[in-house]
Amino acid sequence: MQDVLCSARDSKFAASLCRLAQADIWRFYLMYVRPESQDTVFSWDDFQTKNNSELLNNLGNFVHRALSFCAATFDGCVQPVDELTETDRQLIGLVDKEMREFQECLSKTRLRDGVRSLLTISRLGNQYIQLCQPWTLKDQRARAGAINAIAVNVAALIAVLLAPYMPTVSERLQQQLNVKLTAIPERFVALVKPGHKLGEPKPLFSRMEGDRVAELKTKYAGKDAASGASAGGPKEDAKKAGAKDAKKQGAKDAAKGTAKDAAAEGKQKEKPAGKEEASGEKKK
Repeated sequence: MQDVLCSARDSKFAASLCRLAQADIWRFYLMYVRPESQDTVFSWDDFQTKNNSELLNNLGNFVHRALSFCAATFDGCVQPVDELTETDRQLIGLVDKEMREFQECLSKTRLRDGVRSLLTISRLGNQYIQLCQPWTLKDQRARAGAINAIAVNVAALIAVLLAPYMPTVSERLQQQLNVKLTAIPERFVALVKPGHKLGEPKPLFSRMEGDRVAELKTKYAGKDAASGASAGGPKEDAKKAGAKDAKKQGAKDAAKGTAKDAAAEGKQKEKPAGKEEASGEKKK
């Protein structure tokens, strides 16, 4: 992806994109807005929103919460899950469902929908942690460890699902998990076993600040914006262009109609003259 960006016609533009965000984030966003059944347009504001909400606050937040809690509470050692509660089973069932959806999307080249299934899994993980609140279970260490172990395994699943979309991020997450995962499992299973020692947890994403995005938006607004294109955007410009074309065509049609009328009037004037000449010949 970075090679594609940096081989663009405007190398300064490509370089600015690569400095603003790592190549994996561009890859993620382009997949997220991928036109599978209709056209799409790039939006700086939407790019910023997707990075900050979906990657940073959703996926990145969940993974960091799971791994950081394990590091702080259990010295980075994954705990056993002796018994599943109804809440645990509900999470596992929902994750299984999204996994099947993810695999179907990839098999049918619905890459955009696959990204959304992946993000749904991380959202489920966040909701699970928030619901169970393992940090409050100081007198139930075994239960807190089981909750964390399930969350860590959801993070491991996300790491392998990320590989087709964000290979560098997937590799970094696997390093933090201290695992090497290659195959996508058929269902949600324990990819990280009890007793496994995790690596050092680090944030996967950073916030994209509005002032930097605004600067790039202004700098690379394009010729239309620089020349004062209509505030209504491309659709409004298209309407105006269509109106101009219709006006021109109307003028052409009117001109043709005037010419035809003039020609017809000339012919009508010629006919009486021809009759007079004919009657003159008869008199002679």
